[in-house]
Amino acid sequence: MMQAPRVTPLCARSDHANGWIFALVAAIVSRILVYAIGYAAHRLVGDGVSMAQAFCRWDCYWYVGIMRDSYASVPPDTLEGEVNWAFFPLLPLLARLIWRLTQVSPELALLIAGNMAFLLATIAIYCYGREEFDEAFARSLVLITAFNPYSIYFSAGYTEPLLLLMTALAFVLWGREQFLLAGLAGAGASASRIVGALLVLPFAIWALEDGILQRFWESRDRDLRMLNGILLVPLGFALFMTYLYFRTGDALATIHVQAAALGRVPGNPFRVLFEAWNAPTSVQKYFATVITLGLGLVLYLTIRRRFGEAAFMLAGILAPLGAMSWSMPRYIFGLLPTYVAVTMLTRDLRLPLSLTVGALGILNGLVVVVWVGGPERALHGGRFWAVAFGALM
Repeated sequence: MMQAPRVTPLCARSDHANGWIFALVAAIVSRILVYAIGYAAHRLVGDGVSMAQAFCRWDCYWYVGIMRDSYASVPPDTLEGEVNWAFFPLLPLLARLIWRLTQVSPELALLIAGNMAFLLATIAIYCYGREEFDEAFARSLVLITAFNPYSIYFSAGYTEPLLLLMTALAFVLWGREQFLLAGLAGAGASASRIVGALLVLPFAIWALEDGILQRFWESRDRDLRMLNGILLVPLGFALFMTYLYFRTGDALATIHVQAAALGRVPGNPFRVLFEAWNAPTSVQKYFATVITLGLGLVLYLTIRRRFGEAAFMLAGILAPLGAMSWSMPRYIFGLLPTYVAVTMLTRDLRLPLSLTVGALGILNGLVVVVWVGGPERALHGGRFWAVAFGALM
């Protein structure tokens, strides 16, 4: 539950500047470790590509294509071939700006954009933890986020760090009652990933907890700002749909292409989870395990009365799960409430923070090695590499 507004936000006070420094140091150290491990893996087990290419894989290359050639105006001859309408525009726009200003390669520009977003995200995450909980919680939250097992996505030209930044900003600004700015941050999230539009859920819950319905017939500027903040969240997605309409003639091209080319047709998410549990492959069972743990964290947030965060996390899990179990670990670890729940649980169970962060960091290192190892090793390097690679996708 969001706390009452503060005249001077705690995170903005000069005596908490050390918290900002702590967040940046944690982010930088974690990125140094990721790239150091990646460099060693690249030298030992890499698949012959450049260092930038070893990190910029899969979705990153779709964004490179958007940076270079914009969005396709027509689909391939058949939609059996994928098309870049499935990828949202904010990350490639920012990376394109870096590319033009610095003249580095498009791949490197994407990596820079993602890392910059993550550095800023750690500051916003610290502010959220400091203003909603306390100093110790904020620092723990930053560490658990920075060293999580899937933090490779914060440094690989993917949208996760940008979504994380916009979510944390939206949460902080709403807690400060800067509702319009929070809505604009939400719009940035919905221009990054479709799940960003789901920020309307925590905003609506916090507005209800604030008693907006009880004041329904009263004319209050504060309530109007709250409503406008909620309505601003889908703006990023709406602008993308408008662009796609004029570019392709189909405002919902991003949804239609995922159904036609990728087979992502929305269905019953719990049926998908049940099928994953009963699938014969180890990868699918791994997905099912992570999804179930994610739903358990949602329940834990609900028990702890963090209803806004729980609603956003639940929707962020069920929305993609309705189409597939593939990639679900990445989606779950791309949500800020995941780290909030893990940090709360670590505190409630009185687990040593160093043990938690150390265990997560070791897993993070293993994931980096698998990522940099490349798809050829996954295809020809035996069962371990195939399963490990599948768990990343």
